[in-house]
This record gives sequence, C-alpha cells and structure tokens, in this order.
Amino acid sequence: GAGGFSAGFVQAGLDVRYGVDIAEQALETFAANHDGSAIHHDISDGVPAELAGMDVDVIFGSPPCKGFSDARGSRRLDDERNQLVFSFIQWVEQFQPAYVMMENVAGMTTISDEFLTAIETEYREAGYRVTWETLNAADFGVPQTRERVIYVGVREDVDVVPTLPDGTHSEMAEGQLTLAGEQLQAWTTVAEALADLP
Repeated sequence: GAGGFSAGFVQAGLDVRYGVDIAEQALETFAANHDGSAIHHDISDGVPAELAGMDVDVIFGSPPCKGFSDARGSRRLDDERNQLVFSFIQWVEQFQPAYVMMENVAGMTTISDEFLTAIETEYREAGYRVTWETLNAADFGVPQTRERVIYVGVREDVDVVPTLPDGTHSEMAEGQLTLAGEQLQAWTTVAEALADLP
C-alpha cells in the first residue's frame, strides 16, 4: 500500500526496508515517505528474486480488502482478491520472520467461519502461533472510527505469546480504566487533531 502501516512501524522504532505492491501510485507514495525500497510486484507471483533469501525480523501487510468489505454491499467469498491473504501467508512461510502482523477490514471476520479457520490453519502450517482481534483506531487516539481486524503472530520457536494492545481511548472515557488501571482518554476529535495547524 501507500505506507500507512509502515509509518506506524517506523514510529514504533522498526527499520522498514521494503514495501511491495502492484499499484504504482501506492508505491510512489510509499517511496516519498520511507527510506525503504518500493518494489512493484504482485505477491501472488511469489517472492521476487531481489528479495529471495533476505533475513527479516517482521513481515507485516494489508492484503486487499475490497473482497471482504461490505461498504458497497457486494462482497463475495469467491472474490479472487481474497486469496491474497493466503499469498501473504506464503511469503511469511518462505521468509520465516520471528513476527508477523496482518490487518484487514472487519468484514473479513464475518464473511465465513471456514475462511477464518483456513487462515489460522495456514499460519499454523507455516509454523506460527497467531491471535486476532477487531480493533477500532479511535480507541488508540486516531480521530476516526475505523475498525480493522489485526492478526499478530510469532514463530513457534519464539518464546513470546502473541497479544494485541488494549486501547488508550474510549467514546465514553469518564471513569473508565484500562486493564493496567490507567485512566482512558476520550476519543480524539478531528478538531483536536488539527488544532495546532496554522
């Protein structure tokens, strides 16, 4: 994609080396905002030669969501774009990073129980323990209610339990605490987010 997921990883202190997409405009945006190499490639065609054998710690991605999204009321389980989730997992299996993270629209979790089972099976067969949860970006300070399913996984030999973070914000924050006992903040409004702009 255009590198939004990558920007979050950079803010978390990771060195993003590559961005891979089939859309030229997305890659132009990625290249304008990241030091990593933008690679034009369809992930369903396997790993390109210039990346084969790379040693990576984390693979994260956002396979196309249009086949899962019910925003237009036309989603279909047999949409060929939905298979790119499994292409992504095949990349994970080939590179064997310690950690993996994948996001998609919340509609992916309701399209079919069999589809979700197939994803978990593919990750397990690739050698990963995964968990997933539907998170709302507004619960993490983003001035937008944007629900996404987030998969996080660790390779079987890594002694870490895959977990997802608790939110820091809430629509009704008054008196609410996180599991760690910290006070939740109210959802951030667009006005608050843009208040420091001239």
